[in-house]
Amino acid sequence: MALILAFTGCGRSDIQQTQQQSEPQVSQSQPEQVQRVRLPFFPEDTLNPYTCQTLQNSCLTSLLYDPLVTLDQDYQPKNRLAQEVTVEGTSCVVKLRSGLTFSDGSPFTSADVLASLELARQTPRYSAALTGVVGAEAPDSNTLVITLSQADIYFPRSLTFPILQIGTEAQERPVGCGRFVLEEGQTRMVVNESYYRVAGNIRTVELVATQTMEEQSYGVMEGTIDLMYSDLQSDLNLGLGIGYRQIPLSNMVYLGVNSQRLGWDEQTRCVFSAMMDREEIARKAYMGFAAATALPINPAASATALGVAQLDLSVDRQNQQLDALGWQQRDSEGWRTQNGRRFSVGLLINSENNDRQSVAQLIKDSCAQLGVEIVVEALPFEQFQERIAQGQYDLYLGEVKMPGNLDLSRVLFPDPQLGPGAADDQELRQAHTQLHSGELSQEDFEAMLEKKMPVIPLLFRRGIFCFSRDFSANIVATEQDIFYNIEEW
Repeated sequence: MALILAFTGCGRSDIQQTQQQSEPQVSQSQPEQVQRVRLPFFPEDTLNPYTCQTLQNSCLTSLLYDPLVTLDQDYQPKNRLAQEVTVEGTSCVVKLRSGLTFSDGSPFTSADVLASLELARQTPRYSAALTGVVGAEAPDSNTLVITLSQADIYFPRSLTFPILQIGTEAQERPVGCGRFVLEEGQTRMVVNESYYRVAGNIRTVELVATQTMEEQSYGVMEGTIDLMYSDLQSDLNLGLGIGYRQIPLSNMVYLGVNSQRLGWDEQTRCVFSAMMDREEIARKAYMGFAAATALPINPAASATALGVAQLDLSVDRQNQQLDALGWQQRDSEGWRTQNGRRFSVGLLINSENNDRQSVAQLIKDSCAQLGVEIVVEALPFEQFQERIAQGQYDLYLGEVKMPGNLDLSRVLFPDPQLGPGAADDQELRQAHTQLHSGELSQEDFEAMLEKKMPVIPLLFRRGIFCFSRDFSANIVATEQDIFYNIEEW
């Protein structure tokens, strides 16, 4: 079926970072060579990747500014401006491609990379992946040496921050060395002829001024805009007739568990996790724009097939597991009891997020079928955050953007913002360290996560890449770069 989006509000504003429609196939062949693409642009915002505020401008910056490394559809690192990235112990050595220049013809050096690294460490959208950096130096113009707080074989996945020419970082349109350059009038981009790779069919990017997501949606429908992207932070309305692709995101929706307050051990958390019908939640609450998971690792980046497929969702099996935990007694209304009192668990949610309210209702209903009472408490986002920070919750329904470098520490262990009451499992801490040092395989670590379940992941959300009826291309898009393969369009 075809699809259009109409955005009516900011329903998903709480990141601390219905029927599923079938996704149309994009033609592998182009009836005629496409040389121009028209993209939405917010003229009041900057085109500086570190300061822009709008989603559409942030997407455009990936055409103007390249990173050292980009992540492919499986979240594996692929070199861009870096020729080679080597990690040994706590040292990461980056060798730059030789002969690179910025779009103004000036040489590209490690001093520019060093300045952008320091800027990225201070910018929230990039800093989460760089918390392990304790220092960096540029011993020569073609080399950057980064010192880490501990060994991390996954650190190359953190080198996705855009590189700007040193001295232009504060400008609204800094100098870059990306695939395209902004023309003088600033309403059009053209191919960067000095780029290290050969350009494809697309030679020109026309910037179409838009103010809202709704304007973009109707621009695509009417054919004045060829492509638009949304991370679906707002409510959507399906049905008006354009093509689309789903884009995996690193935004994990999960249940934070106050194990210290509830007294839950790993067995109890695993039983409760098995009660979650994640596929139903993805289908009904997110209309299929999500990937169900029982692991805090994006399914696209997971090394195993563990998780949702292995969970036994049969009512008989779940009842047996709950009985085995000592909750086999029930009151006159059929609710399970503990120590002679009805066994109920509080679930804290953000009242300003419609999707979370839908998820909470689905969880409440599925648990009720098993005799477990879920008491939902909905609070405005600011109060919601305060309660979590204070540890005043049993469970809470949250969303967090997970770093691409497999640093899961914020959701696996007690965190002042994401849950001070989380289980503090020293065996899991050691395993997390060993994962990053290379002493433990990702497969073995995922198997341990499935048994420990310190947090209860539900799904990873997906964004959407929409295109007009008249636009045809073999599009490969990623969260970091929706124009990932623009040279092949």
